Amino acid sequence: MEKFDGLIIFLENLVEKLARMFSWLYQKLMPAILKNFINSSVNKIESVSSKTINKISSTASAIKSDSVNWKSRSQEGFEKKKQKGEAALAKVKDFDYKSHDYKKSALLVFAFLTPILLKIKQWYLGLKPTTFLLIVTTTSMGTVSSVAIYKHVSKLAEETAKANGRTPAAAITQYKQARPQYYKVGEKHFRILNIAVPAYAPSSPTTYRKMLIDFTMISSNRYIREFFFANIHLLKDRLNTRIEPISVSFPLEDEGKTIIKDKLKEELNVLLKELKIKGEIEEIYIHSIIAG
Repeated sequence: MEKFDGLIIFLENLVEKLARMFSWLYQKLMPAILKNFINSSVNKIESVSSKTINKISSTASAIKSDSVNWKSRSQEGFEKKKQKGEAALAKVKDFDYKSHDYKKSALLVFAFLTPILLKIKQWYLGLKPTTFLLIVTTTSMGTVSSVAIYKHVSKLAEETAKANGRTPAAAITQYKQARPQYYKVGEKHFRILNIAVPAYAPSSPTTYRKMLIDFTMISSNRYIREFFFANIHLLKDRLNTRIEPISVSFPLEDEGKTIIKDKLKEELNVLLKELKIKGEIEEIYIHSIIAG
């Protein structure tokens, strides 16, 4: 509202300055007749501008008073609701639940329900035997008819499903999905690199050399993988000390690789039994064999 009042003052000052400017110009430059015409025009403009300014200021005052009144009414309504809420809360806090006579409350409820119960009793006693029999018969027939309709609809739905070659959803046997053989195979999969296996040198049967083998083992459980991952030295020591040197004439084709795989698997399973670890090495895959 302060900005609006400032705008009104600015407009008033602007109109006054324009009026003074026109007055000075026509006194200096214009003839008397034209001066009179301009004077009348200026007077009209001033009257219109004053009316407009008065109307704007009255409208602004009305809006301002309405907003103030609305704010005060809202504040009064909020205060009244707050007072009512505080009064209700005070009543709840001041209510003595222990000393309250619940028998009186029960009597009041009973007094309220007694006329209704008496009307029901009078209506029941006033029924004729034929009317009572008619009510019982109608109720029984309605119940029996509802059950018969339900059974008929169920039977009709089953026959329709059989005719369409579709088994009802309730009759479909739910089979549990079997666990796949590759279940969590990644967590039982462990790759071992640079396992040294002794071998005879080609030049001398008494001189030893070695072969480096890279292979992957798959265990029956995740614990075996984690154990060997943390204790890789046990695995390497076992293979280095228990595998006999390989002869120069030993074939390293598919047949020879199969023999090496079986030997590695056997030694690792023996190591698991000695360490009293449940499970076994299920499969071994050889990636490379390098003679050194």
